[in-house]
Amino acid sequence: MPQSSSEASAVVPIPSGPQLVLDYTTEAILQFSPEGQLRWASPSLERMLGYHPSDVVGTPFDLNADTEAQSLGAAFKRMVSDRQESARFLLQVRHADGTRRWVEVHAALVLDGGQQPTSAVASVRDITAQIEAERELHDEQDRRLAALDSMLDPHVLLEAVRDEDGRVVDFVFTDANAAACDYNRLPREELLGSTVLGLLPGHARKGGLLERYISVIETGEPLLLDDYV
Repeated sequence: MPQSSSEASAVVPIPSGPQLVLDYTTEAILQFSPEGQLRWASPSLERMLGYHPSDVVGTPFDLNADTEAQSLGAAFKRMVSDRQESARFLLQVRHADGTRRWVEVHAALVLDGGQQPTSAVASVRDITAQIEAERELHDEQDRRLAALDSMLDPHVLLEAVRDEDGRVVDFVFTDANAAACDYNRLPREELLGSTVLGLLPGHARKGGLLERYISVIETGEPLLLDDYV
């Protein structure tokens, strides 16, 4: 059935092939000259960092890094001078709205037939959420260790070790306070990563602590022992 004029005017061309990828990728794709001038930027740059390509192409766009030494242009110049064909690095940059963002950059030089650099291409990915999550995890670990070390009694964190069938067969020490290290007569760096059976093989006996620890994992019921020998 033929389309009406109003229906025909509503039809929007859909991009395809490489242009579709460039238009809708979540990473920003940039092309620089060997001198550090931005030659081209994908539309995703605006979605990621708020800069429209038309506003920054033709400029020594450096992602607003805090110093020239941290800028993308400076990194490309170092790649050219060092003949480094590819590189990966992290930068803290400023969004167009003034907020700070962390980005991961994968860059590569484009060489001509004489192996001379003609441009550099980079993919830029916003990893702010990842960096903040890692920092929060690190801070939480510091708070947990401080809490553990404030306790006078030995305290440890154990992670289950499973066999190929998924059964718990041992436990590895993942954290310990100073009292636990003194109790086991081991420095913390040596205790962490060790296994319960590696240090205390007697726990493997019938009705031993290993069996009881496994029961905690399997049932979720806490284990409370007083004066266990």
